[in-house]
Amino acid sequence: MKVIIQKIKRHKVALLISIILTVVVTLISIMQSGQADDTILLRPKARSGTIVIPDHFLRRWDPVTVFFTSAVGPILPGPEDTPAKFVEVSPRHPGAFTWLDSRTLQFRPAEPWPPLTRFSWRVQGNTTHLTTLMSVPNDTIPVNNAEELPEVESISMTFPEPLDIVALRNMITIELRSLLGDEQNTRWLEKEDFEIKAKARQNRNDSATYILQLHHPIPLLTRAIVHLRLSLDDDATESFSQLNFATAKPFRATAMGCGQHRFPITPSGSRLTKDQVLNCGSTKRAVFVDFSTLPEAIDPIKGRNLVRFSPAVKNLSYSTNGSTLEINGSFDWETIYRVPIPMEIN
Repeated sequence: MKVIIQKIKRHKVALLISIILTVVVTLISIMQSGQADDTILLRPKARSGTIVIPDHFLRRWDPVTVFFTSAVGPILPGPEDTPAKFVEVSPRHPGAFTWLDSRTLQFRPAEPWPPLTRFSWRVQGNTTHLTTLMSVPNDTIPVNNAEELPEVESISMTFPEPLDIVALRNMITIELRSLLGDEQNTRWLEKEDFEIKAKARQNRNDSATYILQLHHPIPLLTRAIVHLRLSLDDDATESFSQLNFATAKPFRATAMGCGQHRFPITPSGSRLTKDQVLNCGSTKRAVFVDFSTLPEAIDPIKGRNLVRFSPAVKNLSYSTNGSTLEINGSFDWETIYRVPIPMEIN
C-alpha cells in the first residue's frame, strides 16, 4: 500500500513539473517574440454602435479591433479570408483578420505600422482615421540635457525604424533661447534652416540614424530645444517629444580689479572713465581678473597677450586660483594704468 501511494505522489509531482515547464516554455516564447497577447475581448462600455479600437493612434504592433453591434461573423473564432466584405482599409497593410467571436473582428499587422502615416478604416458606412506614431529617438547626439557644449553644427537622432526624410523634416522645429534670459532673443529654426541626411544601415533590422545639418551653428550661450512631433496630429500630448541641450558660456573676463575692489565686465563690454579709477591701495601690487570658466595654464606669453598694461609693467608673473587670474609685477605707485581686455577669448 505504501508503494502505491509513493507512485501516485511521484505521478503528481511529474505532472506538476510538466505543467510548470509548459508554462515556462510558453512565457519564454512570448518574450522572445517581443509581442504580448494584447487582444481586446470586451467592447468599451462607454461606446455604442459599431466601433474601431484604437480610435486615434497606432503604435508599431498595435492590433485593430472592430466591434459590431450584431453577429455578422461565424459562431466559432477563426480567420477571415474575405475581410473586404466587412472592413475597407486604406492604404493597405500586410496582416491577417481573425474573428474573435461573431461580433468581434481583429486585424493583426504582419509588419510594424509605418510611422507618420494615416490609415482610414471604413466599416458599415462609417470611417475612422488612425494615425501612426513615430517612436521617440532611442539615441541622440547631443544627449538630452547636455550642458556646456561647444557650438553645435549638427544633431544626430537614432530611431528604431526608418522614416521618410521629407516627413521627418516637417516634424522638427528647433527653439533657441539665450542663456542671458532675454526672451526677445528667442528664435525658431524651421525646416528651411537645416538639411537631413540618413546614415547607411548594414541590415534591414538595424536602427535608423538621421543627421540634421544646420545651415548655421547654434552659438555659445544658447539653450536649444528640439521639438519633435511624433504624429501627423497635434491635438494630444503623447504626440510630442523634446530634446534639450545648452551650449557653453564663452570664455571671457567677467570682472577685474585690485585689492578689495572688483569692477564687473558685462558681455557687451565695460569701460571705466578717469573719474572711476580703482584705488588699489598700498598693500600688494597685484591685479585680479575673473573669468567665466576655469582658464588654462597661463605662461608669461599667454598672459601678455591676454592682459596688456599701458604703460608697460616689468617683472610680470601670472598665477590662477580657480577662475581668477592673479597678475603680480613692479607696478609704480601713484600711476594710472590702462588695461584693455578682449571681450571673447579663444
